[in-house]
Amino acid sequence: VMENSDVVVAYFDTADGSYHAVDYSITNKAPCDGQFGVCPDERISFRNDANVINGERVDGFTSITYSRPYVTGDRHDLNIPNGPVTIVAAIGSLNVMKEAKYHTQFVTKENIALNLSNGITNTCDIRHPAPTPPARYEPWPTNTIRGVHNFTVNIGPTGGDRGYSAITNSPSWGIAWWVNELLIPEIYVERGQTYYFSVEGGDTPNNPAAYHPFYITDSKE
Repeated sequence: VMENSDVVVAYFDTADGSYHAVDYSITNKAPCDGQFGVCPDERISFRNDANVINGERVDGFTSITYSRPYVTGDRHDLNIPNGPVTIVAAIGSLNVMKEAKYHTQFVTKENIALNLSNGITNTCDIRHPAPTPPARYEPWPTNTIRGVHNFTVNIGPTGGDRGYSAITNSPSWGIAWWVNELLIPEIYVERGQTYYFSVEGGDTPNNPAAYHPFYITDSKE
């Protein structure tokens, strides 16, 4: 639903107590690669047209007020129409770069239309109960690979509620790596040995949804 929409991500930074509103461009459901995916406009050489007016945290709620011109002149933005416009809202987490990650919880399901050109009256005074956190599921047992020198790596499903998200305690992008037909296994290797990886992650660099380079790293991201 949010692909090719005009998106602003607002968040409270617990590190320094600051409030932020960031203009985003979403071309597909994939992490930003500097050109495509879920990208802050400034990361892809455009500008952030969202400006924080104020923010507050009261009783567990974060409230951020921001402004944005009706017409920005930025080709990654949509003009705000003179009449009702459909609004989609979601709550999710950020990665270590403070950029939006994939989310499946707390997303508006019904069609909500607002008339943003109808004055400046604030009708958001009523505070609703906080949404119920998603249920926690026991993860599937961890898969391990030992004593193997040849690996076939491909993209597959995340394993449902007990899969990637439960194992890593981090939201998934809807896909996950499978190694030798095992979901995100722990791989044990030995120094001085030679290992071979056959990676099937796509070969279309200009389409992040179909291009998944395989990295060996100590970063949990």
